Amino acid sequence: MRKKKISPIIIALVIFIVAAAATGFYYFNKGPVNISSAVAQKISAEQLYRSFQQDTIQASKNYSGKVLEVTGLVTRTSKNQQGQTLIFLKTTDNGGVINCTMQKDAEVLQGNTVTLKGLCNGIGEAVPELGIAADIYLSQCLLK
Repeated sequence: MRKKKISPIIIALVIFIVAAAATGFYYFNKGPVNISSAVAQKISAEQLYRSFQQDTIQASKNYSGKVLEVTGLVTRTSKNQQGQTLIFLKTTDNGGVINCTMQKDAEVLQGNTVTLKGLCNGIGEAVPELGIAADIYLSQCLLK
């Protein structure tokens, strides 16, 4: 009796499916980033904002989804609807800020320079007709 050979295409397809499933399983179970122990890229609020203004696509590749340590001047603070503290850092753009959502309550004074470590979520959308500048968003922030 003659044995059937398994096609190399079928073998490659099975290997691809197993690799894709393993990768998906890893990312699904990876969990959230631990901001306090993560290695952060250091940058000033002005530099971060300027890089998004000059080339949004490249800046998104460089910073979005990454942990950043951002230093800047506090323009104001407030609370969001979930009761989390928001700290707004001054940028080179009139009206545009680095919008930082804190993990824990933080008491900082307007006019002080602070360094925050957080996850960059990218840039929001501007509405020039209404005079609304685009903000850059950081989440899970901690004071350094």
